[in-house]
Amino acid sequence: MEFFLKRLKQYSDWVEKEEPAVMWLSGLHIPESYLTALVQASCKIKHWALDKSTLYTTVLKTFNLNEFKKKPEHGCYITGLYLEGAGWDTDKGRLRRQNPKELIFEMPIMQIIPIEANKLKLKGNFFVGNLVLNFINRFFENSSVRNTSQKECYGCWYGV
Repeated sequence: MEFFLKRLKQYSDWVEKEEPAVMWLSGLHIPESYLTALVQASCKIKHWALDKSTLYTTVLKTFNLNEFKKKPEHGCYITGLYLEGAGWDTDKGRLRRQNPKELIFEMPIMQIIPIEANKLKLKGNFFVGNLVLNFINRFFENSSVRNTSQKECYGCWYGV
């Protein structure tokens, strides 16, 4: 019931006032449609080709919704995404081992920015079909693992 009321409040505020400064993405019925609309609106304003545009995501260092008074001119801030089986180091901006007995980790607020695909330069990423595999292959600072086959590997998928 808690999430239903939160969803109702987000929709009501959106209709009666304006689009929220930070969108609770998991509170939308079809979040993909919202993200598609972000790209379409930016393409219309900036005269970009729709089929050559995509979204770029950055993870911010805050969980505080009150720090954002209005949404960015292009794109949005989102909340409501979670990691399973890993945590997020907000200081270093990367994945980390999950804390003991912590199965789900809520991500900090993220910014989603529409961008032309040809201007997006990703370092250390592999392109697979229409997805980008952002492959993070790091040793943890206190890891005693020396064999490369035993490294901790994580994959993060972003839609293009």
